Amino acid sequence: MSLSEKQRFLFYKLTRSCIEKGGPVGSKLLAKKIKNKLSPPSLRIYLRKIAEIGYLENVGDFGRLPTDKGWYYYLENYDLKPEIKLPDVFDLDLISELTKNIIFILDGELKIRGLKNALAIQEKEIIEDMLSLVENLEKIIENLENDINILIGEKIKESKTKKLSLLAYKNKNKIIGFLGPKINYYHAHLSLLKKFKNE
Repeated sequence: MSLSEKQRFLFYKLTRSCIEKGGPVGSKLLAKKIKNKLSPPSLRIYLRKIAEIGYLENVGDFGRLPTDKGWYYYLENYDLKPEIKLPDVFDLDLISELTKNIIFILDGELKIRGLKNALAIQEKEIIEDMLSLVENLEKIIENLENDINILIGEKIKESKTKKLSLLAYKNKNKIIGFLGPKINYYHAHLSLLKKFKNE
């Protein structure tokens, strides 16, 4: 089901705000983000309708977050605008530091950067889940398709928490990818993977 123009705008603003904040966003913060063009009570009505379609979930009193379906909607329906400024040089350590993700490259041998980023996550179960996926990365990589792969939440079968994301580009000879939390810099990752694919 598609969103109306206003719903699309609000969903985009809320999603980008969740990425910026690193967590759920409430109607008061969203009202500030849209320069108070709508009041928090009006926003709640719109957000409730978007949630009914299945793109948002309520996180108690903390606000709302995109669902897995919502993250895919974000990726498929909005122009690719990286959420953070990325370097022109493909420096793995720098990109890992900026994106707060684990980066992996398979080019003959598997190289992994940014493991310390897992330790910065607040929830212990997500840290354990992420490190478990790193241990099984070679097996996970085998099952990826030859192209850009986007696995969010439930799509990562090996994930126990279903609160992670994995984006990777795979061809016959190489694989490069990002493993991180579900709230992530998806446009930034995708722009890098598309650049890598084109090169």
